Amino acid sequence: MELKRVPGLVSVVIPCWNRKQYIRDCLDRLAKQTYGNMEIIVVNDGSTDGSADVVRHWRDASGRLKRRIVLINLPRNIGYAGAVTVGMFATRGEFIALQDSDDYAHPERMRKQVNHLRKHPRIGIVGTNYRVVESGRVQWNKQPGWLAFGEKNVHARYRRGSHCLTVGSTMIRGRAFDRVGGMNRRVNGAEDWELIDHYIQKGVRVDNLMDVLHFVRRHAGQRSRKFYR
Repeated sequence: MELKRVPGLVSVVIPCWNRKQYIRDCLDRLAKQTYGNMEIIVVNDGSTDGSADVVRHWRDASGRLKRRIVLINLPRNIGYAGAVTVGMFATRGEFIALQDSDDYAHPERMRKQVNHLRKHPRIGIVGTNYRVVESGRVQWNKQPGWLAFGEKNVHARYRRGSHCLTVGSTMIRGRAFDRVGGMNRRVNGAEDWELIDHYIQKGVRVDNLMDVLHFVRRHAGQRSRKFYR
């Protein structure tokens, strides 16, 4: 039986592993979104630093948002791809937004992505431009050189085996996820590339917005530093 998704609802999936230092700010920024029809699903991936306590305290203090915040505590660490996929299976929304727990979103992120998907009904995934945040400062003058924008350019990059979306900025139609599925846990370090490439191979059309709607914190524990130098 086909899953009945809630029209207009954005389900924000946040995998979290030992991000006590950043998760509160990530949630605070989501609470300031201009698009209000959201649920937030935090997947605590076996954290040992008290991240889950921070999320619980934030949820308890969030007032009207409390009923829309789900905390899933995994009994052990299963890794980024597994945590993301668990969260995606828990979603109810027409749209699924992926959000990294140590990064944060522009207040207009959800609204602009939802508007783009509504305006372009054949697009199944849309990402955004981003900027790096280093020592608390946004590096506005440093444009990431590896991104591509526009459906044709994005698809051409993936056909060549390249990568041009930051997955923590993506919004995916719920029905596309229901058909294609989540991340591949066997592709350690390239889960983000494999996810987008797999969707394209399954016929899902992908776009990328030039708007800077995602902010990536650069820090010593950043996951990408383990795989990309």
